[in-house]
Amino acid sequence: MDFFNWIHSPEAWIALGTLTVLEIVLGIDNIIFITILVGKLPDEQRQRGRVLGLGMAMVTRIALLLCLSWIMHAEGTLFTVGHVDAKNKAVAERLIKDKTLINTTTDPVELKSFREAQKVQWRLISWRDVILLLGGLFLVFKST
Repeated sequence: MDFFNWIHSPEAWIALGTLTVLEIVLGIDNIIFITILVGKLPDEQRQRGRVLGLGMAMVTRIALLLCLSWIMHAEGTLFTVGHVDAKNKAVAERLIKDKTLINTTTDPVELKSFREAQKVQWRLISWRDVILLLGGLFLVFKST
């Protein structure tokens, strides 16, 4: 089968290892964010919120990687605007560059926001609030 030929390729294993390390390093912010939000839940819901939050983070991360992999391996044009064709690989490369740019430019903003958030008197938040925050924020910030 042609599908399993990558197993014998050292380049594929190096790429997989590099991607795994990057995903672990870049996923640490998810764990910190989940920890902060779960700490606001009532005691009896914290474990459930932690498991659900980490599960959602993992599922969205894998889904985004699969979409990027599909775009990179697809041949031809993804879409056409007027007379301009958006090629699959060009779109994927642009997404990767934009993600790097956004992550680089938002780091100081996140630190400032975190310091301001520490000053606020927090109340216990509801289960619905945690689901909406985790689901919405991970999709918005991790898909860019």
